[in-house]
Amino acid sequence: MKRMKWAIPVLLLLFGSQAVLQTKIDPFWKKYYAPPKLSVPGLGAEQVLVALSGFREVLAGIMWVRADEFFHQGNYDAILPLVRLVTLLDSKQIDVYVTGAWHMGYNFTDEDQRSDRRYLVPALQLLREGVNNNQNTYELWFELGWMKYHKIMDYKGAVEAFEKAKNFEDIPLARRDILAHAYYKNGQISDALNYLYELLDMNQKILDDYPGNESARIGRDTVEKNLDQHIIRMAARGYFAKQRGDYGPAGHYTTLPPLEQMDFGARITVTEPGVIRVVGTLGLAPIGARVRIVLKDQSYDLHLAENEKLPFSPELPKDVTYMQDDLYNKKKRFARTINMSKDPAMYPFDAEKYDIVFSWSPRWAPASIQDRLGWNGEAMDDKRYLNIPKDDPSLRQILCTLTITKDQILQRGEWRDKKVVVETPGFVEVQEEAPKYRVVPNTPGTPGPAKST
Repeated sequence: MKRMKWAIPVLLLLFGSQAVLQTKIDPFWKKYYAPPKLSVPGLGAEQVLVALSGFREVLAGIMWVRADEFFHQGNYDAILPLVRLVTLLDSKQIDVYVTGAWHMGYNFTDEDQRSDRRYLVPALQLLREGVNNNQNTYELWFELGWMKYHKIMDYKGAVEAFEKAKNFEDIPLARRDILAHAYYKNGQISDALNYLYELLDMNQKILDDYPGNESARIGRDTVEKNLDQHIIRMAARGYFAKQRGDYGPAGHYTTLPPLEQMDFGARITVTEPGVIRVVGTLGLAPIGARVRIVLKDQSYDLHLAENEKLPFSPELPKDVTYMQDDLYNKKKRFARTINMSKDPAMYPFDAEKYDIVFSWSPRWAPASIQDRLGWNGEAMDDKRYLNIPKDDPSLRQILCTLTITKDQILQRGEWRDKKVVVETPGFVEVQEEAPKYRVVPNTPGTPGPAKST
């Protein structure tokens, strides 16, 4: 009984202490760990019921294990509803946002491993939701930037996301470097230079404080090498001379004389229903240039920048056709056969008309081509297809659009059993050169080719 007399006050004291402590914990938990208000587009009633029940984080963990099983089975379609449900149950599951967006951005492909670009909108929406629900870490800002940098080539959006990520203390030093490359790709050459100096100082400071830090030493040496290369390229391409106002022929810069005609042209031939043969020209001799081709419903546009701000939903516009590929340019010629007949779910061809959009930008190009044309295409021109975007007047790129109908691409109606050809005005195909062989004559004592008898 004596013990019971002591136990009751102790329990009361503990409960009181817990209540006081909970008032301190709750604001912190609500700020960093509490799930958001439920938004349930694309979920069934039974899934919403689970989301509203208790043990949300436990259920989220179990479901994510199940989603991982689907991934290893190659059943990607089954993953997205689970991704939606897990993030509703536990909005602090950063890996779910990252992995879910990666599935949508990279794993949904056709028979020739072309990504289903329709999934880019929900991928960006999921990452944006993750950013909003996890504002105490760099990770989702970084992943959002990487998706835009690597998959979409939206370098302006990538710069904005990477700049957000670098302001967090938890970002590893090695991941800060990507912002410099995004500056290059977005034509922000001076910003790249200044940021490389900032990274160099950052690595050197760590090395001064911790002389044995091998990671900091490697980081410093890498940034120093990148900085040297960047300065050399700025000088060789006449960047500093242009800033001084004395850029001209006397400087012997790699971007002189300007390339006045890019000689772009393309021809589309429908060889079978849903199969096209693409041939074309781009007046760049160095290997490495890739011409982008998009075939899409004429009335459809991804509008990635606008749509990523909408709530995430795994639902897709199933009736839309959107194909994108890169065409390798070699010796001023590109050619490829693109077969869309094997993937009717990805290429339903429900619309009546389609745009075939060709584009090429120096910002996508390797350094060897940029040495000739500049980061932004300053040293290039084209009488027919030069395009300067209104929102980015420093960029000079190639842009051309052709139109083809549903009946033409499927060889139906009046086009049945007919050859369908759509091409740019004045297109002249450059014939591919036959391989050349050097004949080495036999010398006495050297075995020659076998002779038939």
